[in-house]
Amino acid sequence: MAVTPEDLPVIVNLPGRVEANLQAEVRARVTGIILQRCYREGQMVKEGELLFLIDPAPYEVAVKLSEARVREAEVTWKDALDKSERYGVLAQSGSVSVREHKLAKAEEQRAHAAYEAALAELEQARINLGYTRVTSPITGRVRRAMLTQGAYVNGEQATQLTTVEQIDPAYVRFSQTAAQHNSFQNSITSGAWLDKPLESIRARLVLSDGSEYPHEGTIFFADAAVDPETDAIEMRAEFPNPEGRLLPGSFLRISYERAIRKQIYLVPRDALLRTTEGAFLYVIGEDNVLERRKVEAEALHEQNWIVTSGLQSGERVVTSRPDALFEGQRVEIKEKIANVQ
Repeated sequence: MAVTPEDLPVIVNLPGRVEANLQAEVRARVTGIILQRCYREGQMVKEGELLFLIDPAPYEVAVKLSEARVREAEVTWKDALDKSERYGVLAQSGSVSVREHKLAKAEEQRAHAAYEAALAELEQARINLGYTRVTSPITGRVRRAMLTQGAYVNGEQATQLTTVEQIDPAYVRFSQTAAQHNSFQNSITSGAWLDKPLESIRARLVLSDGSEYPHEGTIFFADAAVDPETDAIEMRAEFPNPEGRLLPGSFLRISYERAIRKQIYLVPRDALLRTTEGAFLYVIGEDNVLERRKVEAEALHEQNWIVTSGLQSGERVVTSRPDALFEGQRVEIKEKIANVQ
């Protein structure tokens, strides 16, 4: 075959795992007994939709008690305020001493502070009452309930009740080794490869059953540091998931074009010879004399070797039974004819 140079995409194939693009743990913020689970496990819920109802009775009582304390504190404060104002007038006429006026003013300030504290306690009681209605913090698919009706939850420990996840779009997290990253960068820096911007890379998925996922995704994140525990760089891609086929936690393979190999030659796998000295091809030279040519061929593309150096455009390469040939041998070239039945 006569070889001609061509550009070839550099395909990266790595294992990955699906993640939700947004995940919220639903936890109890008050202590009590779960009266009701208000959703069906696995269903879609909207932000603010009721998921669990915790017994509100003790918190309703706490609100009423706080309201009573507010009214009591308000009466006390207004009485102290009236006394302070009256003592202010009397102090100007000398009917009461300045000391008595100051004491009345301090009493009014203490009463006002107690009133504000009672208002804050009432607000806290109302907030706690609201927490008995456990709602979804986000819109998404709600997972199984961690506790059932009648279970006791502890607000101080923030007992987890369930999880809500957004899986459309879904994220795929994967890692590239530092060695592979450095090799890629060296090839790009040397000019052998043409770099592709991260935002232009389109990715494909192969699911665990071997089928190809029908939607393409985009790589939107590559960490700027190497994880010292794994010696790898974490990356993340986003894929549309309208049918919900990509489930969080599932493993798959992601492939994408990382760069373009410039001006390489594809030679059939059986044409290459390897020895301790390196890789060789037989090239047909002048007068149909064979030349044993050393080449650089470090990777396969399907059934062909990728030859990066050692060949020139238009040269003729022997593609079959090179082990039966030797350098300097004169050959006769015949056109390959297909068998016809």
